[in-house]
Amino acid sequence: MTVTEDTPAREIAQLMHAKQIRRVPVVRDGKLVGIVTRTDLVRALAQRLEEMSAERASEHGASVNEALRRGREEAGGARGG
Repeated sequence: MTVTEDTPAREIAQLMHAKQIRRVPVVRDGKLVGIVTRTDLVRALAQRLEEMSAERASEHGASVNEALRRGREEAGGARGG
């Protein structure tokens, strides 16, 4: 099971979850050029969430800390906590 450099992270995450695997080789022209791990996906998700929080804060004129706090509160409410 392999992916290409153009495979979206969402598809890689779905593949890893469905196949219960922790790493996926990345190939170009049939040659190994890298490996995507679960850690890589978590890191990319964390970075994207941080970017989204910063965007939300700048849209509303709030600080990044305030946006993160609101995000945590919203997430907690969605989980029922």
